Amino acid sequence: MAESDEQQRSSRPRSVLPSVQAIGWAVILLILAGYFAWMIIEMGGHAVTGGWPMLGVFVAALAGAIAATLGLMIGRTGRRD
Repeated sequence: MAESDEQQRSSRPRSVLPSVQAIGWAVILLILAGYFAWMIIEMGGHAVTGGWPMLGVFVAALAGAIAATLGLMIGRTGRRD
């Protein structure tokens, strides 16, 4: 029974379009990114050094998130083989 379920899942064509949940996550992440960009601009305008240090922290956090995502994706594909 479990083998037939696996065969049915693997035989189904995969959709090229992103799911509704993925689109929702993308919208939420864009809203958060816009909020942080606005916060950096507003707080940087009142800081002596400007917004560059805060922008550096934001970019470093974004780079870390991308690196973690790539690491998880590479690790997941390595386990499938």
